[in-house]
Amino acid sequence: MGQTMAFMTLAFSQLFHAFNLKSPHASLLRTGIGNNKMLIGAFFLSGMLQLGVIAIAPLRSLFEIALLDRSLLMHLGLLIVAPVFIVEAQNAVTRFAQRKGGTS
Repeated sequence: MGQTMAFMTLAFSQLFHAFNLKSPHASLLRTGIGNNKMLIGAFFLSGMLQLGVIAIAPLRSLFEIALLDRSLLMHLGLLIVAPVFIVEAQNAVTRFAQRKGGTS
């Protein structure tokens, strides 16, 4: 179970984190996620390949991935999107500090 959680968390969180890298300081809500078609295509293609490793039994055994129950999948969902929220919070603090300090 631990290896599966680690694999899925690392693989999927990096896909979501790619959207954070569009701008080092602007919020993801400001930059939007729909304006880069190549990124969206890569996101879905990579996601489908990773889901294939989980869903296709021979690949699952090759990668030594276990099926996860519903509660572990919920935890996994939180871990996957955590980088997005962490970077958003960091960007908000940076913007606030810049406004407070008078720099732009």
